[in-house]
Amino acid sequence: MEKKKFFKTSEFWCFAIILAEFILFVVWGLNMHGGDEMGYSLIAFYGAVPITAFILCIILAAKKSKLSLLLALFIVLIEFFLPFIVFETFEFELSLALAAIPCAAGLGFGYMLSKRK
Repeated sequence: MEKKKFFKTSEFWCFAIILAEFILFVVWGLNMHGGDEMGYSLIAFYGAVPITAFILCIILAAKKSKLSLLLALFIVLIEFFLPFIVFETFEFELSLALAAIPCAAGLGFGYMLSKRK
């Protein structure tokens, strides 16, 4: 039986996607001009990161990956530190809610999909 290379697995690509998204939003956030904060917050905190977290957690949970909970924790940490890096402030409750709720929903939905197969 042939072993898969790590770079071809869905686990690697899920972590790579969320890390690339984090780097993109940090670079964009640090290069903002005055008045761009609201648009950045809507896109980054309420749009892209939660949607990506939901989809990636579904993918790994549906494949019954052992790294699905680690990915969820990684996403929560990224969403927690992103406002600190960009705005130099912690919004503890909001950051955790915006990261944990999509991850939990994605994991739950993915596990339900894996049980149906």
